[in-house]
Amino acid sequence: MNILTPFEYFAPATLDEALELLATKENAKVLAGGTDLMVQLKEKMIHPVNVIDITHVPELNEFKCEEGQGAVLGACTTDAFCEFSEELKAKFPAFAYAAGEIGGPQVREMGTIGGNLANSGPSAETPASLICYRAQLVLASKNGERTIPVEDFITGNRKNCLEAGEIIKTIILPEPAANTFVKYGYVGMRSSMEIDIANMCIRLDVEDGEIKDAMCVMGSVAIKPLISEAVPAALIGTKVGDEEAIKAAAEAAQSEVHPITDVRASAAYRVDVIGALCRRLLRELAAEIN
Repeated sequence: MNILTPFEYFAPATLDEALELLATKENAKVLAGGTDLMVQLKEKMIHPVNVIDITHVPELNEFKCEEGQGAVLGACTTDAFCEFSEELKAKFPAFAYAAGEIGGPQVREMGTIGGNLANSGPSAETPASLICYRAQLVLASKNGERTIPVEDFITGNRKNCLEAGEIIKTIILPEPAANTFVKYGYVGMRSSMEIDIANMCIRLDVEDGEIKDAMCVMGSVAIKPLISEAVPAALIGTKVGDEEAIKAAAEAAQSEVHPITDVRASAAYRVDVIGALCRRLLRELAAEIN
């Protein structure tokens, strides 16, 4: 039986109360939705003395999306909210789509965007799109706040730069430029409740049909989101939809990944998948732009 190890449970009503608890309670874990934490507790992977439930802290559930001002999401905004928000789908469609691919419907109703980031799994769905949208995180502790780009947050397999007593407070998505186009895609063993074999997000900044800037972020092929250097080099200065550039970009992406073999896929298959994803996303972007 998966009987939980005893712990003391706290449900702070405010952010200040939550941060005070984090600063004073030893061996504490933060609960924000619990879709990852509860599994770890049941499987005896962790043994916290204290569990601090921040799920219903008002400051962590705020959402703002204004014309020309991007969007600000509290860390406890649910995956399902991001999946179905008309404002997010209009401004940040790749992110909304990625959020909608986390687990299954029940998981997304409970799971939070902050939790998906804080779990820092190599195959996490949302980091790649957030990085492409130049998102930043506000990290809060009793000692104050600091802001960092999402690309600097995850440091390894289930590792990140959160310091003791610190939590993700908000995710800031800057207003995308009119000439910015972003696509996210993944390959898994089934369509729901799966762990990605590989995922990818590509951003193109286009002017008069020419790619002026580009970004490609790959997931589930390294210990953290892999930001490509070779893919932008293959694309910048080319015309959107140019097949030679698309093929060169796909080969460039494949040259940068050195994935592992595990129960979901071999390393060689993941390399093939990355090339296929790159070609597919670039062709989808070309169809959208042209």
